[in-house]
Amino acid sequence: MEYRNVAIYIRVSTEDQAAEGYSISAQKERLEAFCKSQEWTITEYYIEEGQSAKSMDRPELQRLITDVKGANLDIVLVYKLDRLTRSVLDLYKLLSLFEAHKVAFKSATELYDTSTAIGRLFITLVAGLAQWERENLAERTRMGLIEMARQGKRPGSGEPYGYTFIDGQLVINPAEAAIIRKIYDMYCRGYGIRKIIAWLNNPASPIHSKSGKPWYDSTVSYILRNPLYMGKFVYGGYTNKNKSNVRPIKPENIFQGSHEPIITEDTWIEVQNIFRKEKGIAPRHASGVFPLTGIFFCGTCGGPMDGHTNRRVNSATRYYRCQNTYHKHTCDMRIWKSEYVEEQVIQQLEKQADTLRDAAAQEIRKGTSPVKNEEKKRLSAELRDMKAKKLKWFDAFDSGIIDKADFKERMKGIADREAYLKGRILEIETEEEMPAWTQKEMILKIKNFRFVWSEATPEERKQLTHELIRKVVIFPEGLVSLDLL
Repeated sequence: MEYRNVAIYIRVSTEDQAAEGYSISAQKERLEAFCKSQEWTITEYYIEEGQSAKSMDRPELQRLITDVKGANLDIVLVYKLDRLTRSVLDLYKLLSLFEAHKVAFKSATELYDTSTAIGRLFITLVAGLAQWERENLAERTRMGLIEMARQGKRPGSGEPYGYTFIDGQLVINPAEAAIIRKIYDMYCRGYGIRKIIAWLNNPASPIHSKSGKPWYDSTVSYILRNPLYMGKFVYGGYTNKNKSNVRPIKPENIFQGSHEPIITEDTWIEVQNIFRKEKGIAPRHASGVFPLTGIFFCGTCGGPMDGHTNRRVNSATRYYRCQNTYHKHTCDMRIWKSEYVEEQVIQQLEKQADTLRDAAAQEIRKGTSPVKNEEKKRLSAELRDMKAKKLKWFDAFDSGIIDKADFKERMKGIADREAYLKGRILEIETEEEMPAWTQKEMILKIKNFRFVWSEATPEERKQLTHELIRKVVIFPEGLVSLDLL
């Protein structure tokens, strides 16, 4: 049969463009040769470049559909069926549309004839196999990514702030890592995200992000929530596109990475506890009644100790228990009455108060400490020496004293050393900016801690302990150790 109005549809996806025989020019050449052999007249070309066949939301396909409805075509010709669609449902819709407007469909490399019922059945079956292949490939890809995560290999190729990709591995960027530590330190010291952003975007001395764009709430929140900075990473753990979502990430979605951490795991956990408090996300057990929840850990397994109340008719017993003992049954730590543990904490604070007050007079900074100032001067001098070394090796290479390979190796060594020196100088400078009054304020609170505790509400007791203490650990024999902020 001779067709006078032939529409040629050509599509390449990003993957297909590199595959032999699927380029636009190759498809066009073969389809034109086919039409010439059949003495068909080509009316229009519909060419999609870099478009997937997962859906019909394609500009040229929509233009083709409009022309089919306008009764301007006799037949739609493609190189292969999967150029048109890979979806059974979409194929059914397109064939129904073609039939309703008396437009035939033909593949130049496959024997399909839509003018008969058996032909339409066969083409539907082939399209179904194409869709099955695509979905099977997607499933294998997902399984491969999960296995990568289990092996400590982070899926994805984005370069996160604080790290640089070198030979496929995440390597700490010293200058950016110093900023990450400062962000976590500021947040732990009570600075809100807006104040941190104001510091980062300070017009006088802005700190540039990876993209060079200003810092936003979501960017800083994502950094504070990202386990990447404690040496782990999340795969499949975010419930929506907003990765700064404050809901807890499920443990099964956190994997141990092969990269070096920038912060400690304890610091990351502390930040998550602060984050949940600020956003009003409380644990299941009324945590306000238990002042140590969030900073209290088991000395046997390291797991968190949470508060629990055993209620009876005329009384209620409050105690702390190890979550791994009662939820996972992987620890044998006994339960501890809250009165005992909290009394131990008060006694420990009273013992440390005098020592802290004596140390405060020496440790509270009044500008740069002499030791840090000397270190900064030494590092700055060495950084200047690096510039002189660069000129020296440039002259040696230019004079033919060293070859190209030796020159590149020496320059790389200088660049690595410069990165370290700049990062360390930045760390010293950021340490100098932290306020000195926080330690004074802490000591004043400890000085009258028992009196304040006796007068405070449960919620005030929790706020007080979380401002003073980073971590409380209890051991099987009842000994309690404190790690103060």
